[in-house]
This record gives sequence, C-alpha cells and structure tokens, in this order.
Amino acid sequence: MPLVAIAQPHIADESAEDARARILSLGVARGDPAAVADFFDSWFDWTLNAAARATARDESFCLDVVQEIMVRVAGKMPPLLTHADMERWMWRVVYNAAMDALRSERRRTRRERVSQSGARVDATDDAQIEWITRELGRLSADDQLLVRARFGGAMTLREIGTSLGRSTGSIHGRLRRILASLRDRREDIIREDEHVD
Repeated sequence: MPLVAIAQPHIADESAEDARARILSLGVARGDPAAVADFFDSWFDWTLNAAARATARDESFCLDVVQEIMVRVAGKMPPLLTHADMERWMWRVVYNAAMDALRSERRRTRRERVSQSGARVDATDDAQIEWITRELGRLSADDQLLVRARFGGAMTLREIGTSLGRSTGSIHGRLRRILASLRDRREDIIREDEHVD
C-alpha cells in the first residue's frame, strides 16, 4: 500500500483541484513566498475578471484593485479545504477591495469637484449610501456575499449558484427575501420620519 494512502487517507477522495487549493492556501497562510507567487500566477486572470465585474471599470482601474487584492491575500488568506471554499473567500476579498477602491475614487472625485467649483455636494446621496452600507453590514456573511455577487459583481443567478454549489432557484428565493427585508426596513424608517414630522 502506498505511504501517501496510509499517511493521508482522506486525500484519496479529494479532487486534484481541491487538493491544489488546499495546499496553495496552506502555503499562502504560512507566508511561503513560493506559494504566494504560485497563487498570484494561478489566480491573476480570475481576480482581474472578478474585479472588472465588481467595478465595471477599465483595465487600469481593475489592475490597481488586483494589486490591492493580492496584498490582502498574502496577509490574510486562511487555510481552505476546497477550490469552492477558495473561490468563495476570493469573491469576498475581491468585492471588499473593489468597493474600497470605488469609495476612494468617489471621495477623490467629490473633493475635486468641490475644490474646483466651491459648491457643496448634495448630502442626500451620501446618506442613502451610508444607510445601504450599514444595512448590508447587518446581514449575515452569506447574505452579504449573495447581494454583493449579484449586484456588485453583476453575476447571474446561475453563476452564483454554481460557485456556491446551490440551485438557481434557491439563490433567487434567498435574494428576494433579503431585498424584501431591506425594503421593509426602509419603509419603516420612512413611516417613522413621517410620524415625527
């Protein structure tokens, strides 16, 4: 009997893709420079495409986002067991880095507009963005991932279902419930504001 089968019998059932993801994530988590370089080479195109979908921006903008993502990955990747686990974790990292880059760009653009015109920027948009950000932050990590993948990442329901190992119908139903809950909370706030006035 081979030594590998005795030492690690659970790996016999593991797909090559899952084994590679597990070994790669363990190496990156330990800070192994070769593993970090291998991860960069293996995941660069996927990460660039994901950043483009999340931001809907040009390649130059997305390359800056990818650079930030790779820094985050090198410092924070946990050991992951499967390729699907790695992909889910990467979607979170991509989305967070993309949203940070978009917010930073929006703040910079706002400052430039104000400095050029001396005019004030309408605070209503900022208040709505803050409310949405706060409410999304109250969702579970899984629900946040669904909303961000669908609306921030412009993924189809089928793509989300495939990446999470769930049916398109279950993804659609979950998103409908999440959005209905957000709408209900927003309407409650509006009613409270009207009642106060």
